[in-house]
Amino acid sequence: MLDEGRDVGDGTEAWQGVPAPRQLPHAVADFTGRATETSRIHDVLTGGAARTGRVVLVTGMSGVGKTALATHCAQGVLSSYPDGQLHTDLRGADGAPADPRSVLPSFLRALGRPDSSIPDDPAEQGALYQDLLARRRLLLVLDNAAAADQVRPLLPRSPHCAVLITSRDGLADLPVGLRLPLGTLPDEEARELLGRLVGEERVLAEEPAAHAVLAACGGLPLAIRVIGSRLAARPGWSLAEVAERLGDERRRLSELEVEAVTVESVFTIGYTQLDEDTRRAFRLLALPMRSGLDARTAGRVLSVPEAEARHALDTLVRAGLLEAPAVGRYRYHDLVRLFAHRLAVRTDSAADRHAALGRLLDHQLVSAAGTYHFLLPGHSVPGTAFPVRRDGPHFEDIHAVLVWAATHLDDVLGLLTEAASSHTDRAATLLLMLAAVARTAHRWHDLIPVATTVSEAATANGDRRSEGRARYMLAAGLAQVGRLEEARRNVLRALALTEGLDDDVHSMALNLYGVIVGWDDPLAGIRLHRRAAELAHRYGNTALEAIALGNVVQTRLLMPGIDEDTVEDSRRQLELYRANSDRHGEAIGLYRHGQVLLRQGLSQEATEAHHRTLELLGKGEEDYLQGGTHMRLSEAYLRTGRPDKALCHAEQALAVSREVRHEHLAALSLSALGDALAALGREDRARSHWREAVGELRRLGFTHDAGRVARRLSREERRKGEA
Repeated sequence: MLDEGRDVGDGTEAWQGVPAPRQLPHAVADFTGRATETSRIHDVLTGGAARTGRVVLVTGMSGVGKTALATHCAQGVLSSYPDGQLHTDLRGADGAPADPRSVLPSFLRALGRPDSSIPDDPAEQGALYQDLLARRRLLLVLDNAAAADQVRPLLPRSPHCAVLITSRDGLADLPVGLRLPLGTLPDEEARELLGRLVGEERVLAEEPAAHAVLAACGGLPLAIRVIGSRLAARPGWSLAEVAERLGDERRRLSELEVEAVTVESVFTIGYTQLDEDTRRAFRLLALPMRSGLDARTAGRVLSVPEAEARHALDTLVRAGLLEAPAVGRYRYHDLVRLFAHRLAVRTDSAADRHAALGRLLDHQLVSAAGTYHFLLPGHSVPGTAFPVRRDGPHFEDIHAVLVWAATHLDDVLGLLTEAASSHTDRAATLLLMLAAVARTAHRWHDLIPVATTVSEAATANGDRRSEGRARYMLAAGLAQVGRLEEARRNVLRALALTEGLDDDVHSMALNLYGVIVGWDDPLAGIRLHRRAAELAHRYGNTALEAIALGNVVQTRLLMPGIDEDTVEDSRRQLELYRANSDRHGEAIGLYRHGQVLLRQGLSQEATEAHHRTLELLGKGEEDYLQGGTHMRLSEAYLRTGRPDKALCHAEQALAVSREVRHEHLAALSLSALGDALAALGREDRARSHWREAVGELRRLGFTHDAGRVARRLSREERRKGEA
């Protein structure tokens, strides 16, 4: 036994003369980055002496650099542990985890005990081990732990020792002082590592190609080291050539190989340790190449209960094959997804893969249709295009819809791109169901390329109904961003495809065509809107009837004056929106009705209507409509002799329109800003804004608006010349 009267580390302990164990492996010579993580680990290993205070657990996926970080940090605190360092690979990553009972004898030998004095009984070995550690300042590095039970017998009870553990598993029930999840390298650190491996001058000479190489590696240190080693050994290779090879997802994993080290082999080790059900989940959940996951979605794809799906997801996280960036959300690293996708193609039948992707589409259809029902109550298209199952999500408020859009919309758009050819009918229907949320979140720019892909797939497959739906959505997106000629071509195609085949979509396309035509020929636009309203009324689609009547009003406002029919149409659209309890529709209706009131000379009533519109819309909700309302308030305040207020609202309109990339509204806001500045006597700045507005409106094809602003500019320039 040790002499309890002596101080720890005073140099006169009972083990004097026994060499201190120095088992740490060499640190990586070109270790890069991880400054924050290193600092946190250093603070714990050199800090307080609580029992769990000096136990650090580094977790993360395979290849993320856990061992390299642990070795680097251990080498940096050697002076704090003069009595030595113990190290073992617990082999949790290779499918044959080490038994702690086999590790203890080796540690005892390292601590100076000959084989003859090591007890056979594991309990006695553990007691001797703790006794030997009791008076030492020792650092233990336990690499690749598989489970907490593997680690517990090796943890010192002495507060003077420290332990650094690495594991793919979070070892949730292990008491530690610091649990440090290790993610992929940030972009700057990834670039620095590549520069160290291949030479900074080589990276500087091909900077864009270097970024493409790093993007393909996804910040995974192992992948960067593998490709960096290949490049370093082949100075004649260009980074552009390597980037091109890595850009092909079908061969990317094959390229990430050097000598006996491959990224794929590291993933394979974790995969082979899974049970068959979890392997299946790992493969099938990777079929959508750009999709995040939650337990509900996974359950649909796998056709299993949600609880079973959650268990599979959590198992994959513990195996280091899936990440959990937020509570209830899961995702694959890009390289892991490629690995899983390749396995699915090799292992699962084409029918199984097709069915899994179809179930995912149906699941997203239910959610998207739910947003449509919430945002456009009274609209019949969700029911006719895709009857909503009762197990779909229930959206209680606009915030829930916006959260769904922020969380899922990118995944859904990626899924549509992948499924367009193989599941054309469901892809086109899902695309159609995104119309309401795309309007509310103003995601038209993101939707246009997806709608193009689905349209082309439907054309290639000869699916008229699906092409009609996709062409309508493409036209809607193009119209929203001001690409009117392209929108015109697509909506005409949608009208031809849907007539007599898809009543709701045909009426919607008529209404959209009225919007497009109405800019140049308001009377023709009004006729189309009225025809759409009549059809919607016939089919009982009260939401579409209100939208079409509102567009009658909006198009009539392109012409001078006002008439009683338009006033009545404006009142009727508001009544329909309110009857449907459609708050968003009411806000749009009030936006139009405020303009009608202003035409009637009721400036104060118009101002009140526009302020009510803003009250109905929450933060982040239909930002482009909020921007438009600020512009209309600017007009109303000018009429009431408040140019200061008009200027304030015009500036807000311009800021919002630019933020949501609504170019037409931005150009109109520039015009309104010029009007307010002119009323304030700041003519030079006013003319500058009008000139810019005219240029933008002409570029976008809004000739009517451009002519109106140009005439105002011309009058002011003549007046200035006469003065």
